[in-house]
Amino acid sequence: LRVTGVQTCALPIWDAQARGVAALLGVPCFASNHQRGHIEAALVGTGIPEGPLLAAHLSGGTTELVQYDGEHVTLIGG
Repeated sequence: LRVTGVQTCALPIWDAQARGVAALLGVPCFASNHQRGHIEAALVGTGIPEGPLLAAHLSGGTTELVQYDGEHVTLIGG
């Protein structure tokens, strides 16, 4: 398993559709991924300073230890 950074997407079909709709509407499309969304949501309002951190990503049947540098998610174990 390779956790992706923002350059790629685990769901390329949805990524392509999102980019197409954004182009059609003339608006920007910002790439992200599932793990990053969970981490960013958890950081909102916590007061945790920006910078590299370790996070336990628990979602459905997935349990992973990841490093997050504010832009990229790197799988450490899981």
